[in-house]
Amino acid sequence: MNSYEAIVAEDIAHLMEKNTLIPDTHFGGHPGHTTMVAIHYLVDKVKAAWGRKKAASILFLDVEGAFPNAVTKRLIHNLMKW
Repeated sequence: MNSYEAIVAEDIAHLMEKNTLIPDTHFGGHPGHTTMVAIHYLVDKVKAAWGRKKAASILFLDVEGAFPNAVTKRLIHNLMKW
């Protein structure tokens, strides 16, 4: 990632945080949501499901890998409408 991309990525992250566009259950690049917080969250959810005799499923998404050429302005526009 070059310096321009890093600046744009930082701006997007700031806007998403400012406008609460990132759910609390999103951990990647979300300030204060460390790997350990994510692991504890997952363990708690799995144990709670087991306590109710249910199964637990987890979905991991690599958005950056899926959309490497996303248009930043359009992405922000779409997120704001969501």
